[in-house]
Parts: sequence; C-alpha cells; structure tokens
Amino acid sequence: MTISTTPVELARAYEQTRYEVYAGENTLMVKVGEIPCESILSTYPFCFITASNPRSEKLSVRENARRNGQLRSWLITHAMKFLPAAAIPSGSDWEPEAGFCVLGISRQDSVDLGRAFEQNAIVYGLPLNRPELIWIMAS
Repeated sequence: MTISTTPVELARAYEQTRYEVYAGENTLMVKVGEIPCESILSTYPFCFITASNPRSEKLSVRENARRNGQLRSWLITHAMKFLPAAAIPSGSDWEPEAGFCVLGISRQDSVDLGRAFEQNAIVYGLPLNRPELIWIMAS
C-alpha cells in the first residue's frame, strides 16, 4: 500500500514531518527548512535516514524493524557516527518511522545511502543551516 498517492502529497508529508533525534536524555527536533537549536547538529553535517517503508510502500512492523537493523549494521560496519531518531508525521495517515541521524556524512554519501535503502528522499543538514529534503527516487 502506498502511503501517499501523489508526489505533491508525499512532498508535503515529508516537509511537515518532525524528525526527532535522541541524544542521550535530550530529544532534538529537526524540521525541513528550520535551523535546529544549538546542539550536536550545529557541529556536524547530518542526515536523517530510515530503511522503513521503501519508496513509501507500507511494510509490516517486523519487516521495517528488520530493514532498520540492516541499516544500523551498515552504519556500524562503516564506522559511521549516528544517533537513534524517528520521523513523526504531522498527519494520521502515516505511522512514526524509526531511523537514524548520521553525523559527519557528506551530501553525496547521504544520497547514496538513501538510494541503497530504497528511500524516496532524505533530510540533509549542514551546521547552522536549514535542513533540506533531498529527493532520491522518482515519485
């Protein structure tokens, strides 16, 4: 089942999503187009990525957990710095998606990682700049 039916709806959903990053006892909020508060995210380039629901095709909770486990293993194997994160949708037609905030990653590596895990888009940010939605797959 496709989560959103048109590219415009999908873009709107991604842009209205709140991306939470769990840094110890702190929860950092990231939104597309809004500079994050002073935090670790103002120190490193970062991307928010999930392996859940590839190409916005809804998968089971179990399958999404398996895919995110593969993503986590990939991040560990490649010695990437990362924090657990979640995409919290603004509407009720999406379920929250677990994912990761990868620190110190380049824009191109973020896109390549999103492509490898079959994502439509990733959120990418540079220190003290507005995070942006980067489209990877054609909708």
